[in-house]
Order: sequence, then structure tokens, then C-alpha cells
Amino acid sequence: MSSNYKPPLIFKAKIVLEILREEMTLNELFSRDGVHTNLLRKWKKTALEQLPQLFNRRQNEQSQIQATYEEKIDRL
Repeated sequence: MSSNYKPPLIFKAKIVLEILREEMTLNELFSRDGVHTNLLRKWKKTALEQLPQLFNRRQNEQSQIQATYEEKIDRL
């Protein structure tokens, strides 16, 4: 893979899911997909760091929606 290659996000997501399942080693994924093991480690680290933020963001969105509905109900 060239250094300018940017894989599609869905590809990265699938690879990270496979890494998290631990059904294959990083070396096996490298052999199969051609993505260097250092990059695979970086993707895994990024995913694990950002997962809590994903759930927090959803909670905030739900709270905002609920607040909007409550305001509408109060106006009625």
C-alpha cells in the first residue's frame, strides 16, 4: 500500500471490529488485508479511546430531544 492510500471508513470499521473480536492476530490481518500492523494498532487504540464519547454523544442527543419535547408539552 502506498503512503497516500486512505482506506474507506467502512473498511477500517470492519478491520477494527475483527481486531476487537481477537479471532485473528494482527499479523494474520496484515497478511490478508495488507494493512501494516502498526496502523492496525493505531486504529484499535483510536477506536477504544473514542467509544465512550460515542455513547456520551448519543446520551446528549437524547437529552436534547427530550428537552425539546418537554418544552413543546409545556407550551400546550
